[in-house]
Amino acid sequence: MTGDGAGTSGRRDTGYIDTEVDTEAQALRLPTPTQVWHWAMTLTEEIRRAPDTMRGARMVLTELARLPTQIDELIVALDRTMDHLYESLTAVSGTIAGGMNDRIEHVDAMVSDLRNTLTTIVGAIPLARRALQSSRADIEIEAP
Repeated sequence: MTGDGAGTSGRRDTGYIDTEVDTEAQALRLPTPTQVWHWAMTLTEEIRRAPDTMRGARMVLTELARLPTQIDELIVALDRTMDHLYESLTAVSGTIAGGMNDRIEHVDAMVSDLRNTLTTIVGAIPLARRALQSSRADIEIEAP
């Protein structure tokens, strides 16, 4: 069985000379002339590509030589960015805290005004204070 593997022995073509025909070739496991030709053509193609391969390898080595500098630049840029973010977040959190304090003071002022208005109303209406105190007592009794 040689070459195309279409023999009738049912074995797979290994690409080597048929061992049933040539016992000396079996001991040496010699490749077929087709395999030798294929190997020679492949080697020739690789030799032809060698200059391009070397050029590519030099480019990769050049880029790798610049990598530590690029990493250092990236670290510096990230540090600057983090500093800027910290400053921005500090300003934003101060603004938010100031805004919340303003709102709390506004609500406190509104509640004080409401209390003063209610006290004035209760003082102006006869028997209103007593009615409020008795309803408060009723609520306290009902509470568990």
